[in-house]
This record gives sequence, structure tokens and C-alpha cells, in this order.
Amino acid sequence: MLCARVPQAAGLLLCLAAAAQSPQQAPPPPALSTATIPNTVSAPMVDMQLLTASSGWARTNTNLFFTSTSGRGRTDISPHLASGQRIDAVQFLGTDQAWVIIHGQETGDGAPISLAMTTDGGGSWSVASFPADQLIRQAYGARAHMSFPDAMHGWVLLTIAGSSASSRGHLFATSDGGKTWSPLPVPPVDGRIQFVSESTGWLAGGVHQDYLFRTGDGGQTWLEVEDTAAGGPDTVLHSKRRRNRLRHPFPCGRSLF
Repeated sequence: MLCARVPQAAGLLLCLAAAAQSPQQAPPPPALSTATIPNTVSAPMVDMQLLTASSGWARTNTNLFFTSTSGRGRTDISPHLASGQRIDAVQFLGTDQAWVIIHGQETGDGAPISLAMTTDGGGSWSVASFPADQLIRQAYGARAHMSFPDAMHGWVLLTIAGSSASSRGHLFATSDGGKTWSPLPVPPVDGRIQFVSESTGWLAGGVHQDYLFRTGDGGQTWLEVEDTAAGGPDTVLHSKRRRNRLRHPFPCGRSLF
């Protein structure tokens, strides 16, 4: 062959030229596997949580997605939403049990608020009206926070719309997994909540997101915390002093989607 009788460098160039003139066609490129191509989502993701090393959820205002492949693919597990309904909060306990706060279009009685629940990872959902009275529904700010330390005990804090100088919310608790809810005394501020047991929880918020409170009685009363080093796990809430704003009240997981 010609390639065997010429110096190495020149032979390489000749072989490449011969290959370019060859009438044989290159094989077609391999087909892309749709299983490894992430789905595209037009709406922005507004919240997410990493549940295990490879599993987690993320949501837009109208869709809830779940991944078990570190975000390489996702499944839409959204509860059914009627026209005008939006997702306000999501809470997972493990990878199978979850709760979702939903609100609908505002009427004369305020925005209807619902709670969707699943025990099979979003394969099926049960939806029921959330027991917020008319005054709360009329003042609802379309934002909520949830915390479930176990399958039975949970809390929902509904944000009340107001001026930039106000921070108010209404707190509810359940002891039967979300089937029934009871209103609790109005907490000192609106903000993020995280309970670590049926009695102990944390509330971080305020107008400037610079207040931290702790409860030891399931949300009946709250005590302001000046320094979390004395009693608050820094894996739950980050703060040195109340005068320092809480920039990231909860640990941020790595991006999934």
C-alpha cells in the first residue's frame, strides 16, 4: 500500500487525502438516547430540595418535577390543577410522601386554598380544601411555608399580604398527616419554618429577614433567639446575631435541574 512506503508524516497526509476522496460514505451518527436528555421547562424553577444523593424535586408555579437520576431526567408528578390554580409550597418526607399547598383564582370570599397529598411519590394525589377562614383567604399573599418532621405532625404558615413594613402569617398544625388542621396563635413574624420534632421548631423571618424564633410547644409560643450557637443547629438555620440578616435560612442543595 502507498501508506506503507512513505515516511510516517507524509503517509498520514496521503492517507487522509485518500480517505477524503473515497466514495465510501461515513456511517450515520448514533441516535441520541432520549432517556439521558433532560426535559426542557419554559417556566422558571422557583423552589427545589435534594432528598437523597440522586433524588429530589423542583417546581415552577404550576408544575412539580421529580428526579431519581441526579437531574439527568425528570418526571412531572404535579397534582391536577384547575385553570388559574398555582402551587405555593411543597414538602416531601422521604421520596414517597409529600404535601402541596395550592391556591386558586380570587373570588369575593378570597383565594381558595387547597392541600394535595401523596403517599406514592406523586403517582396519585388526594386534594382537600384547606381550613383557612374567609378573612385569611382574602388577605392571603399566595405564599406558604411547610414543615413535616414525621408522617403525622406538620405545620403550615400562610403569608398575609401587606406593605413592605409588615411581616405577618397564620400558622396551622396537623397531627394526623394533614387530614385535619388546627389554627395556632399568630406567630411573631412571617417566614420560613422548620420543625425537628412534634414540639420543637424554628421560625426565621421578619421584614428584613433578621429575626429568629424557637418554639418548644409545637408553635403555641415563640421565644426570640439572639445567638443560635447556644441552642440552634446551624444545619437548620444560619444566624450569628439577630442584627445580622438571615441570607440563607435553610441549607441550599446543589442544583438538580
